[in-house]
Amino acid sequence: MVALTFDDCFLPDLVEPLLQDLEAVGARATFFCVGRVFRSHPELARRLVAGGHELGNHTLHHRMLAPRPDRRVIDAEIDGWQRAVEEALGGPYPTRWFRPPGMAGFTTEADPKILEAVRRRGMRVALWTLDVYRSLDRLGVRDPEKVAAFLRERVRGGEVVLLHVSTSNVEGARRVLPELAARFRLVTLSEMFPPDSP
Repeated sequence: MVALTFDDCFLPDLVEPLLQDLEAVGARATFFCVGRVFRSHPELARRLVAGGHELGNHTLHHRMLAPRPDRRVIDAEIDGWQRAVEEALGGPYPTRWFRPPGMAGFTTEADPKILEAVRRRGMRVALWTLDVYRSLDRLGVRDPEKVAAFLRERVRGGEVVLLHVSTSNVEGARRVLPELAARFRLVTLSEMFPPDSP
């Protein structure tokens, strides 16, 4: 199994072609879209859930919660995301995963205020094992073919892959999806880590 995860969703027009390609190979993914994106594009949340994909909390405004986390800001960002999703879906959504923007508060060890807020809501922090952003994007590599080659060469069974909804990441992932789906079962985080798993 491999879990593909996509962050931010600031370019929602890129998501539909990606979803069509995921569906064509029988794959599902987890999307950590920012809550304000769902406020301006509620149909995106509905489309993701209807396609069997999973939504993870990535805050309402993509606000960095560290290095000086404030409980009120943490609560407002996490709860604001949940409200935005539920308004878009027209009902409750059982969010299991939280990924702080930029992994602020989790780059060395878990920030206790953020971790406590996440746990209090019954969620888990979603980390990753393979990061396209830190491996390519941050270095200025934004060529979809290089993203595809990176995924082709580096993805192994059990990986949680962090991608962003950017042109290079989405196009690169789309180019390699058939190959990945032939090698691995592409699943959501909750399929890889069921609720009763440690």
